[in-house]
Amino acid sequence: MTRPKHLFVFALATTLLAGATARADVIKWDYSWTMSPVSGVVHADAPGKGKVVFDLENPGTGANNSDIGAANLRTVSRAAEAKPDKLKTGGFYTLTLTLTDKASGLSGSVTFAGKLSGTFSALSANVENLFIGPTFKPLDLGGNHYKITVGPYSPPGPPSSDNQGSIGAHVAVASLGIRDVPEPSTLVLACFGGTGLFGVSLRQLRRRLMPV
Repeated sequence: MTRPKHLFVFALATTLLAGATARADVIKWDYSWTMSPVSGVVHADAPGKGKVVFDLENPGTGANNSDIGAANLRTVSRAAEAKPDKLKTGGFYTLTLTLTDKASGLSGSVTFAGKLSGTFSALSANVENLFIGPTFKPLDLGGNHYKITVGPYSPPGPPSSDNQGSIGAHVAVASLGIRDVPEPSTLVLACFGGTGLFGVSLRQLRRRLMPV
């Protein structure tokens, strides 16, 4: 009579572990960036004629937790070193990330704001960046919880160099259902423990019913 019971426990354990494997599947997503100004150009303060150009990294595909690129930055200027282009009153921009959960096909967007400041000329660049407002934003798509963090920032070099700056981001994702489900090993141990207690109780009941 013990063999069917063992087979039942084995089948149940296999099912639970299979479910755990399914929940651990790779979560895939697509992404794209847009920005303001729409032209992708942040102009120097007047009367300067220089600019910082944002080259957005589009489109892209990711999976699970991953670092991604938002944009490469390059300076454009003919200003003399004695009168460099300046970013003081201007330099504002926004970056919007649109994520698409590949399993569900659902999409959502988050927007981050920033401001460039400093100076740059034909031969030099000292461009700093400040993110304005929250640098972390959540997004729920198709049963998955995404956490997007903007940054880091790397400054661009002068127009005469090949040193491009960059702005990146980090995407972390987890299934919304995992947090409420016990660990598979815990469920399996509980099944074995429950089966053992059932067997002990059954043997005790038989002893009580047997004639003395």
